Amino acid sequence: MGQIGRNDPCPCGSGKKYKRCCLERTGALPAAEIHGAGAFTPEARASAIQKLLKFASGPEFDTDRDIAASLFWGGHLEDRTDEEIRMVEELPQTEINFNTWFLYDMDLEDERTVADFFLAQKGNRLTPGEAAYLKAAAKTHFRLYEVEQVEIDRGFRLKDLWSGESFQVSERAATHSFVQWDLMATRLMNLGADGWVSDGGIYNYPSRAKEPLLKALRAEHKRFRKNLPGRADTVFFKRIGILFNHWWLDWVVFPPFPKMVTPEGDETVFTKALFDIEDAPRLIASLERHPDLEKIEPGTYAWGEETPEFHRSLGTFAVKETRLILETVSKERGERGRRLLEETAGTAARYRLTEYQDPAQAIKAREGWEVGIQGPIPEEIQAPLIKKFLDDHYRKWLDEALPALSHKTPRHAVTLKTFRPKVIELLKQMENMEAHAAERGKTPYDFGWLWRELGLERERV
Repeated sequence: MGQIGRNDPCPCGSGKKYKRCCLERTGALPAAEIHGAGAFTPEARASAIQKLLKFASGPEFDTDRDIAASLFWGGHLEDRTDEEIRMVEELPQTEINFNTWFLYDMDLEDERTVADFFLAQKGNRLTPGEAAYLKAAAKTHFRLYEVEQVEIDRGFRLKDLWSGESFQVSERAATHSFVQWDLMATRLMNLGADGWVSDGGIYNYPSRAKEPLLKALRAEHKRFRKNLPGRADTVFFKRIGILFNHWWLDWVVFPPFPKMVTPEGDETVFTKALFDIEDAPRLIASLERHPDLEKIEPGTYAWGEETPEFHRSLGTFAVKETRLILETVSKERGERGRRLLEETAGTAARYRLTEYQDPAQAIKAREGWEVGIQGPIPEEIQAPLIKKFLDDHYRKWLDEALPALSHKTPRHAVTLKTFRPKVIELLKQMENMEAHAAERGKTPYDFGWLWRELGLERERV
């Protein structure tokens, strides 16, 4: 085949021009890789991929491709709309990641892949550079990494969350898509003395997915060890590579609504309890004399309680003609409010029913609502106001009991061996959110003082 032009379609199947895809990703590979023994140029890499894809498109692999497509989606598209399916199938990384997994990881027969069959049958027709690339690519596999550092247009420092090792990775294009503490699954190719490159596809995940993904990996590894004792971890990651696509669908493409909890640790559910008023004067009198209720306007009462750290708002009671309505944010608080009213007002109000709505339903019900905005606040005014608010908030946060820390304060939790890593993860997630906010033009908040206050400066580096 002829040399691939910069403006030709990239042979990896992304649909992009070669200069905007694989040439951009590998055009700055170290000279030792290009000119050393057994080395390959970006052109050799691209032509090797093109030949392998052509081989894999042969009729002898028709059944394997159908099975691969079914495994790749794993039933995750069955309940999706045609528009959602079309959206995910047209994403550039979808075809790249499918081809990478199908060609190098899918076990066709006796742990042999499409790439293995290609090298066995056609290897003698390849140039040394093409053969060198395919042999190196066949050794790679998807693993889960945490982004420790990003150098734009130069690369990443990635931490392998399975082994704990860190790698300096040469990369250009993807450095514009990731920020510190993001998670990614990718395939690292070892270039020997010249370091590492990411090759063949990248999955991105939010930082909050770290513990759930590691828990899932450990469960899969336990099953792997039971079925194939003594096999290397490289075999394990080859076998479960498809799961990184399933997790990407679950966490990024079709993410679940984040679980929200109250300070008491109960699931957030918008709760409305209705009562029929039987004796209005007696009801009003009982509400006004209760120590946990505060009249905020005629017929409306704020319900709250004092905690060692702060005053906690629990809900509101409102008189609406012949009805009393209790509104709060959890089923447990709804039950507490009902008991409070029955003990306080007795037969002055009679319970009728309780309605529940989860946050996702509430947001969907409000889609399309228009909110009046008088105009944006200039950044030079907004930024210092937000910083002052966040400074005050996080100073209090240090000494607040958090459900995520089993109701311990961050200042206390960081002194405990089992909770210290959890505090670190909370700080990473907060920094990660601010880094993504900066990508949208917001001024990021600097959490450096918080790391120092908790004695965690070394863990941040």
